[in-house]
Amino acid sequence: LVILSMIINISLIIYSIVYIKKKKTLSFSIIFYYSTFFLVSNLLFPVGVFMSERFMFTPSIGFAIAVAYFLFKIKSKNLIKGIIAVVLLLYTVKTISRNFDWYDDYTLFTHDVKISYDSAKSNTSAGGVIIDKVKAIPDPVKKHSMLLLAKKYLHRAINIHPRYVDALLLLGNAYYEDGRKVDSTWVYYKKIIKINPYYGKVYSNMHVMFEYEKDTFNIDKKIAIAKDIIKMSKVPRKQKAYFMHKAGNFYGRFKNMIDSSLYFLTMSYKLDSTEGSLYKDLGVAYGLKGRLDRSVYFTKKALEYNPNDVGLYYNLGVTYYTAAINAKKTGKFELYKLYMEKAQQYFNIYKNNKNKVVK
Repeated sequence: LVILSMIINISLIIYSIVYIKKKKTLSFSIIFYYSTFFLVSNLLFPVGVFMSERFMFTPSIGFAIAVAYFLFKIKSKNLIKGIIAVVLLLYTVKTISRNFDWYDDYTLFTHDVKISYDSAKSNTSAGGVIIDKVKAIPDPVKKHSMLLLAKKYLHRAINIHPRYVDALLLLGNAYYEDGRKVDSTWVYYKKIIKINPYYGKVYSNMHVMFEYEKDTFNIDKKIAIAKDIIKMSKVPRKQKAYFMHKAGNFYGRFKNMIDSSLYFLTMSYKLDSTEGSLYKDLGVAYGLKGRLDRSVYFTKKALEYNPNDVGLYYNLGVTYYTAAINAKKTGKFELYKLYMEKAQQYFNIYKNNKNKVVK
């Protein structure tokens, strides 16, 4: 069918050129059809969407001219009226039946993928709307079943077009929606970064994955992913800094590995020192290491970025209290008194403001 279609189309183009002077109307209709169709065919440049009937509205003028040309060759007016009536009836039925497919994106894309099953764009669109649909479905069994279908379409899209980043992104999303499978998600996100390390959507999605607080069972996997990203040479500097920060945060919060935490937090600080939350984490990590000076410095820097975070005052109070106890143990009573006063000062600020909303 593909070869036959090519033969017919090439023959029509040759015919329109050869007979352009003898059969001007028919040649014009063919040239008009192909020239307007060529602009939206994805052959000249990608138009961003898969082939749709709306792209044929303008080319269909050429088709209509050709039909009118042949109708005028018919001498019987009744026959012409009969042909027009049949055509109008058939297209009316087709238009009305097609309207049901346009009920919503889900209905449209899941219908069209059954027709354009070899289209990477069509399969990607179908997979995407299914993923959107399952977010509102509470039944885990039905949700899993629909996500399997979404993955099927998206895998087909990637088989057709292996470097199609939109399909890879949605496939990664599907695995994450289907049981928070961060390792499977990373397989496809990683491919995107290798293809286009500046593709912003993949980093936005990964930030959501890394910020999800309840996902504590995936901490080791997330740390491994962060390390993987850090090693990738073309990843933007700010993104590397973010994942260094998250690795440091995870090592400290969930694994109590303070040296590892400080290693990654310090690396992040050297790359990008504009994140208030990074200063907060550095303050906590240095406090746990007993480095009073560094802990106070970074916690106060965090306050400059977010003065409404009253928890920072509590952190300063704990740091000074710990320092006071250590000073007392070593017989440095003047320092003990000074640090206790500062600890009490920050604890009081925290107590008086702890009900305020952190912005």
